[in-house]
Amino acid sequence: MIVFIIAFSLFTLLQASPTLADPDSFYHIKAAELIRDQGIIKDFPWLQATTLKDNYTDHHFLYHLLLIPFVTIFDRFVGAKIATIFFAALVITFFYWVLRKFEIKYSLFYVLLAISSSPFVFRINLTKVPALSIIVLLIGLYLIFKRRHGLLFILSFFYVWLYGGFPLIVGLTGFYLIATGFKRLIEIKKVRLALKGIVSLTNLKLLAASLGGIVLGILFSPYFPQNLNFYWQQIIKIGVINYQSVIGVGGEWYPYGFLELLGGTAFVFMLWLVAGVLFLITIKKQSVKSWTLLLAAVFFFIFTLKSRRNVEYFVPLTILFGAFAVNDALPLKFSLLSFWRELKSNYLSKYKVLIYGIIVYLAAVFIFVSVRDMLNTKKALAGFSPAKFEAASQWLKDNPAVAASPSGFTGGTGGTGSQPGGIVFHSDWDEFPLLFYHNHHNYYLVGLDPTFMYENDQDLYWQWANITLGKTGGNLYDIIKTRFQSSYVFIEKAGHEAMTRNIELDGNFEKVYEDQETVIYQL
Repeated sequence: MIVFIIAFSLFTLLQASPTLADPDSFYHIKAAELIRDQGIIKDFPWLQATTLKDNYTDHHFLYHLLLIPFVTIFDRFVGAKIATIFFAALVITFFYWVLRKFEIKYSLFYVLLAISSSPFVFRINLTKVPALSIIVLLIGLYLIFKRRHGLLFILSFFYVWLYGGFPLIVGLTGFYLIATGFKRLIEIKKVRLALKGIVSLTNLKLLAASLGGIVLGILFSPYFPQNLNFYWQQIIKIGVINYQSVIGVGGEWYPYGFLELLGGTAFVFMLWLVAGVLFLITIKKQSVKSWTLLLAAVFFFIFTLKSRRNVEYFVPLTILFGAFAVNDALPLKFSLLSFWRELKSNYLSKYKVLIYGIIVYLAAVFIFVSVRDMLNTKKALAGFSPAKFEAASQWLKDNPAVAASPSGFTGGTGGTGSQPGGIVFHSDWDEFPLLFYHNHHNYYLVGLDPTFMYENDQDLYWQWANITLGKTGGNLYDIIKTRFQSSYVFIEKAGHEAMTRNIELDGNFEKVYEDQETVIYQL
């Protein structure tokens, strides 16, 4: 409870700003509200030019359900903030819980190390699903290590409904199986027997539990069978293949540079180095748990270099590896107090100034870097105001236009008042969450990830992209009206000056709304 209260208090300070760091957060808030008010979202007409229009799966379904009480009891924005802080504090609490369950010495030190890791703290403080996903994996690790097949099956089932990253639970199970093989190989030095140990009955039960839970989670999902194609796009096309070299994807999908990652997680790397050395020196003493966590840490390190969003898994799993490896390496009766007394009696009198100097220096560096990183994290979390696009969205809602005649990729319905309005041609894909948050009466083109539009129609994607980038300037009225069937063009001024200029030069668009950050044209 104390760990939770400390983490909750710290994260409250970090979140003390009237903004959210990620625009997708506003989509999650709105999705929770729509589920509360209208039931499960089966169709998603709000993204007309994407595969989601006809093949939508809410792969954050349980997360949205968990958000509902928060956005209902409180103001929706404040409630989302409180939920985010609560879930992030739970991550730290469960992290500590795992350490204590396996009797890891000096568990609070490893908790402090996790809290001082800026990229990790930033990720779990987003109003998104990472915090809950990490909690599931921490519980999953416990169940795998304890070989609790039934509970692992249930956890895997609900993980599918929580988040599209559910294959990770199978990955951890696989690492555990491989780790048992490495452990046996070190002990008996016979490859055949080591391989036999991997496919033992107990291990196969664990693998069957995680796989079986996932399969049933997919089959009994409210979105089956369209979720099969969705998961192919979300997990393989977006998560693994990643079109970052082809189209402009979200910032979290781009790689960390090694030095950048090292700078943000320096203390984690120091622990990894020390633990790695101890692991090799005492390799025969190392448990299957340490082997498992080493494999997981290496895996997520590689994937973090590919996509920075994976740092949310790399940091806690690497710290856990360090904790378990050091614990396995230390003598059973090792005591830090006894070690200090021995150091003091044998060396302190002779090297007193040097030893105290080193201790003070390391403590000062740790405090300075941790405070600096926390301040940087607080700045990074101050992002998008809920008032952004509010006035323009309200204008669109209050002034519905008749949608263009269906002829092509979609068919807007038109309408007045509270009925759906026309399709809005907007200037960037990451504008969608805020537009949707303020106004779900209109339809839009692309959002959540541009890959969904690219996968739907590559030619259409490039036509939209070239218009928004200002590369296409001719015949804009006919293209936007006929091909995109849009009633309005919404432009965020900053970064889209060339597009705005081309729209103005076309001469066929009527400017109907303008404020400091946006402009709207009617066709």
